[in-house]
Amino acid sequence: MRAVRAPFVHQQAWEIEDEGKRGPAAFARDQFCNLRAEVIRREWHQTRFIGGELRWLGKHLP
Repeated sequence: MRAVRAPFVHQQAWEIEDEGKRGPAAFARDQFCNLRAEVIRREWHQTRFIGGELRWLGKHLP
């Protein structure tokens, strides 16, 4: 059985809790999550020039 990482579980719990929330903060958070998903889809986080900065930013943001 594969171990699940705690940050992933925390993120999933946070998404479930925020599912019904509306407002500017929720909208901004959704946009940020969409941007993060696009960066991962394009594999920009693995590039030589901006990958390190994106990984650092990911560690310091929810």
